[in-house]
Amino acid sequence: MSRIVAIALAAAVASSAAPLEAKSLDGFLKGVEFCQESKGFRGLRKQMNALIPISNSPVDRKYEIGPKLMRQMAAAIPAKVTRAEARETDGHMSWVLYLSDATYAGVPIDYVNVWNGNFVDDSYGFAVMFRAPYAQVGPLFEAPVAWANNNRYRQDPPFTATLTEGSPGIICSAWN
Repeated sequence: MSRIVAIALAAAVASSAAPLEAKSLDGFLKGVEFCQESKGFRGLRKQMNALIPISNSPVDRKYEIGPKLMRQMAAAIPAKVTRAEARETDGHMSWVLYLSDATYAGVPIDYVNVWNGNFVDDSYGFAVMFRAPYAQVGPLFEAPVAWANNNRYRQDPPFTATLTEGSPGIICSAWN
């Protein structure tokens, strides 16, 4: 087979391949719009805390995410992680995983964030930030987030729910 025919054949096969579909995280994030920490989110938060535990240092610290740690963090979520961040501020630890080709309720996800409070302030939380305009995000999540806020004291622990507009996302903070 000539080199030109081989290149043409490879190009034809590549162009006929179906585009990759975004990975749905509907099961993994189930109930986030009601500020219910899913089994997946709870596991993610625990895994992140095991990888980079809270030091309770009074010094703010941004952790360096090397290749090995990046692989370990990426293994904790069923989506492609393109970048990760970990930061401790006043004993509160935050982990951010940037995703590509992941969705929740059909809306593209930019990143997920989980955090734990220090040992004195036993707070924690989670967020899903979307890569879509509020016009797409708001109609799906305004009512459930409002319900979660109106019923926050019925949950144990109580949660504060927020649906952000500028960079659309659902943020849930718990306190004990």
